[in-house]
Amino acid sequence: LRVNNRGHDPVSRGPMDGQRFGAAYEMVDDCCQDWDAWISFAQGAGYRNIGLWGHSLGAVKSIYYMATEKDSRIKSMVASSPPRFSYNTYQSMDDWGKYVEQLEEAQKHISDGHPEALMEVRYPSANLLTAGVFLDKYGPGEKYDVIGLLPNVKVPTLVTLGSLEGVERGQSNSLMGFAGLGGELEKLSGELDHVAYASVLNGDHFYTGQREPAWKIVEGFLA
Repeated sequence: LRVNNRGHDPVSRGPMDGQRFGAAYEMVDDCCQDWDAWISFAQGAGYRNIGLWGHSLGAVKSIYYMATEKDSRIKSMVASSPPRFSYNTYQSMDDWGKYVEQLEEAQKHISDGHPEALMEVRYPSANLLTAGVFLDKYGPGEKYDVIGLLPNVKVPTLVTLGSLEGVERGQSNSLMGFAGLGGELEKLSGELDHVAYASVLNGDHFYTGQREPAWKIVEGFLA
C-alpha cells in the first residue's frame, strides 16, 4: 500500500469545517495516529508481514512512530533520506545565524499569541510552516532527531541517504538537515544490531537516476 497522511500538500482544507491541514500545519507527533490507522487498515485487509517505508519527512515519521509506539504489527522498516532535526547540530553549521533569526521570529509569533502565523522558512530547509510547527520540528526540544530515536526502535531498520545529500544544496533538502548525517548513521549502524545504513552513490534527495541501485539495496535488506 502506498499511503499518505495529514501532512500531504503544503496547505489543504477540510471540506466540512474549513479546518486547515497540510505540511504547513501538521505536528509530526500526529503521524502516530495516521500510521496506526493505516496499519490497522492493512491488517484488516489481510496483510500480516507488514513493514514501513518512508521517504524524507515520511522517514522521520516512521522512525518516530516505531521509537515511541513500538508497534508489534510492524516487522521491519526502511527510512530513505530522513533529515536530521537537531538544534544542537545546527549550532556548528555556517547557516546557524540565519536559522536563529527564523527561530526568534517563530518565538515572537508564539509569545504574541499567534502560533498559527505562517512563515516562509529558509533554514534549516525551505518550507511554508506555522510558527508553532517550526518550533516543534526545529526547536531546542529535538523531539524528532533520528539519531536520538533510532536506538529506541526495536525492529530491523535500513536507513539510506544519497551520497550527494549534505554535500550539494538544492531540491527540498538542505545542507543543515544532512551535513554529517551519513557519518553519524554509519557509526550508529556499527553500534546497534537492528540498524543498517547504506549510501546510494550519486544519489540526491529523490535518488534521481539512481532508483534501481537504491531498490537493490532495499531488496537485499528485505530478502
